[in-house]
Amino acid sequence: MKKPDPTPQPEEIVDASNLILGRMASYVAKKALDGNRVVVLNAEKAVISGTKERVVARAKQKLKTRTLGNLEKSPTHPRKPDGYVRRVIRGMLPWKKPSGKQAFHRVKVYIGTPDEYRDRPGKKIDGAESSKLRVPYITVARLSEEIGGYVTECEEEARSRNREEKDCRRSGNRQARKGADLHQRHLARIHVPRGCKDEDPRATDDSR
Repeated sequence: MKKPDPTPQPEEIVDASNLILGRMASYVAKKALDGNRVVVLNAEKAVISGTKERVVARAKQKLKTRTLGNLEKSPTHPRKPDGYVRRVIRGMLPWKKPSGKQAFHRVKVYIGTPDEYRDRPGKKIDGAESSKLRVPYITVARLSEEIGGYVTECEEEARSRNREEKDCRRSGNRQARKGADLHQRHLARIHVPRGCKDEDPRATDDSR
């Protein structure tokens, strides 16, 4: 294996938007093994080939992998887009060797584009565009939503709106129940059936 150049290399920025995840990950892994520092932007916009049902089922099957021995040594399963993409890149490196660990630490993956990289255009990888696919595919963001790791801003707003509506309904029902109880108590005080009113014996004696 070719030894990495000890001279520090400049960062290579890769824009993962509409790139096939496997091809992009293999390119990043190769660059990292050569000693380059690689930054992956827009990890949630990378695509995975296959139907949504098949990709989600395969991911959920991996989530069931666990151990009944020591929980501290149990496998961890990333659910967020940046962690998921980073794990795919790690799978293409000799992770158990020092060279693989060093290469993995030279890779950074981000959701979206941080402010420090907004003025630096990302590189597009030839042959990794999703437009070349002739099969269905889904984005990493969509997969992450299905396995419980990523919530879009629109969905977060909708969920917060639903929570507020539920709170309003609960408070309204509480106030309505409280008002009904007060109304019933008020009616019980002013409405006394005939023959049920207790007469004061002293008043009877005075009248006599």
